[in-house]
Amino acid sequence: KKEVIVVKNLSATGRVLKNMPLFTSAEVYNLEWDGLGLAEVWRTKKISGYVADYQIKDIDNDGQDEIVLALVLSVGPTIKSNSCLVAYKLAPQAQ
Repeated sequence: KKEVIVVKNLSATGRVLKNMPLFTSAEVYNLEWDGLGLAEVWRTKKISGYVADYQIKDIDNDGQDEIVLALVLSVGPTIKSNSCLVAYKLAPQAQ
């Protein structure tokens, strides 16, 4: 299987201020090659904050990988920055 994990950070300003994006939420997609193109296998619900980075790791030593997201929840000159780590299980799919 050929899969790819993609993060899509969503801007509150849309395309209005494209030179100054303000990312307020994100979604994570798992896409799989179906022979013609990439098809969506699953996606997360909308996540508050933007994803600054992510890794696929077995963080709890149970033999199954998790996706670990570094989330920035708030940022700005007048607001104190706030961030956290979030992990989602990557459950194997039934064949």
